[in-house]
Amino acid sequence: MKKLLLSVFGFAAMMASANAQTYFSEDFTAGAGAFTTVDADGDGNDWGIADYATGNGEGNVMTSASWATNPLTPDNWLISPAIDLTTATGVINLEWLVYAQDQAWVSEYYDVYVSTTNTPAAFTAAGSVFNETLTTSAGYMARSVNVSAFAGQTVYVAYRHYNSTDWFRINLDEIVVKTPLNDDAVMTSMNLAPFGTGGNEAISGVITNNGGNDITSFDISYTVDGGAPVVQNFVQTITAGNTYNFNCATPLAAVAGNSYNVEVTVVAANDADGSNNMLAASHTALTSIPTKVVVGEEKTGTWCGFCPRGAVGLAGMEATSDFIGIAVHNSDPMAIANYDAGTATYHPDFTGYPHGAVDRVIGGDPSTFNTMHPQRASAIVPCAVNNITAIYNQATSMISVSADADFVGNVTGEFRMSCVIIEDDIQTTGNGWDQVNYYTGNAYGPLVDPVSGFAWHTAADPVAPTAFGGYDHVAISLSNNDILGDAGSLTMNPTIGTQNHAFADIAGSVVTDQTMAKSHAVVMIVNAATGEIVNAGISTISVVTSTEKIADAKFALTVFPNPTVDNAVVSFNLETANNVKMEVYNAMGALVYTKDAGNLATGNHTMAFNGSELNSGFYFVNLTIGNNVITKKVTLSK
Repeated sequence: MKKLLLSVFGFAAMMASANAQTYFSEDFTAGAGAFTTVDADGDGNDWGIADYATGNGEGNVMTSASWATNPLTPDNWLISPAIDLTTATGVINLEWLVYAQDQAWVSEYYDVYVSTTNTPAAFTAAGSVFNETLTTSAGYMARSVNVSAFAGQTVYVAYRHYNSTDWFRINLDEIVVKTPLNDDAVMTSMNLAPFGTGGNEAISGVITNNGGNDITSFDISYTVDGGAPVVQNFVQTITAGNTYNFNCATPLAAVAGNSYNVEVTVVAANDADGSNNMLAASHTALTSIPTKVVVGEEKTGTWCGFCPRGAVGLAGMEATSDFIGIAVHNSDPMAIANYDAGTATYHPDFTGYPHGAVDRVIGGDPSTFNTMHPQRASAIVPCAVNNITAIYNQATSMISVSADADFVGNVTGEFRMSCVIIEDDIQTTGNGWDQVNYYTGNAYGPLVDPVSGFAWHTAADPVAPTAFGGYDHVAISLSNNDILGDAGSLTMNPTIGTQNHAFADIAGSVVTDQTMAKSHAVVMIVNAATGEIVNAGISTISVVTSTEKIADAKFALTVFPNPTVDNAVVSFNLETANNVKMEVYNAMGALVYTKDAGNLATGNHTMAFNGSELNSGFYFVNLTIGNNVITKKVTLSK
């Protein structure tokens, strides 16, 4: 049905293309184009280009601030080049996309003007054709205004950001002046939860009327994995340029353990463009809901005078059990170049320092970690990180880390495991270690660390780390030196079950005044396509010295149950493929059981110990892995 609809609509679109004409279009991909700006308030903060490609997919946009390092009172004009409408007739629409950059601070106000003269005075005299105060939104909001009254003239369009203060930023994109198609229904968005636990899953979305005529009725149909369409008719008037939020009466009936590919299509009479009628999404019904752990990454640097605000933001989250904080440093002695560059790419809405992001999905000022965190803590995810083992070898100054990724649903795509070693209380002094502090002298109000009580606003500028107790949550090592994690650490399109990954030895520390008691291993499951941190876990790091203890911890050998009545399971982990042999001795040293497993692959393994024919007492399980011999005592109690 989809192919038939598209072919019919495609033919209709070709027949109707002559009825639509675009007179002006700018998406800012190559910069501001021929737009000009006027900083009417004279504060030096004007409209400018920002690249938000990773955070929300919009790429380059024009942006104007009402807050930078302090509250602003903008009066900023963005003025188009001349737009020739001298041959235009009929309906003419001005369209654009708009978004409040920080969804915790959205109430930016702006006016839109059209005039035959391109000065602020002329625009003001002509009066605005549109204005609004922005609200929260799931993404960029489409706006349209009829400017047919200007047919036959050459005009200019202006966007004025003013009457706003102490919010954050307003963004504009995809400004278009055009004669619309007579009839054009667009599937603007489709909402289907990516994960659930089975049962009825709602399907909803937004239809936009991009045509000049009103839409008075339409069908919404959806298919599941290419099956028969589920069709619902809506008798609803959508006037030109406006939208309608639909909800399908028949939900997706999901069964736990299964995945579904859903396509939703809008069908309206005389629709001239079928290329924008369908959107698709997938849904996975999980067998259970894993506990979600949120990772907050703070971009910071000792050179950044406002970055103490980020340290205070992370400190305020330390008591939150499902939050892991990581400080990613830039251009100072604690910087990891690839981690720093990666967060600049994958952090949404990154414009400067300090900056915070949770799971690389929501970005904003690090002082708002407490509001960003709940937005991710409730997310349903398909996997969990468990059984983290982290061992520091003093002889080599390296850390061995392994962990399980437990999937409770089949998912599509490439997912990877990543490990970051973080360290607290770093108090090294010297060139580049002191923290620049713009809060000194109460210049920007009080700033107090909620854990240590250190008052930044009464401290010096700069501040030695010994004065404030040292730098916390500092990323000192990144596995594989790749923000997306270890390639190949998980299978493509993971299915329900457990996968184990042992990270290559990780450097122990970048400083000399710390012990592993001040460090932790953070293991994350990362979506390699988007950079999203799906789930995570954190572990202390054991310090071992002897060869025997290192081998014992490294292979994570356990025997369960212990004591046992008859049978026990010997569990162990191999970082590399190796020969494995199990021998069981009684208390007198006599060999009572042996099993040669041969060469086993990397990962978790189990071997059964059958003691059903043995007497009660103590036994010793010797596991030989390559050249390592590990012994565990087992008690048979019958």
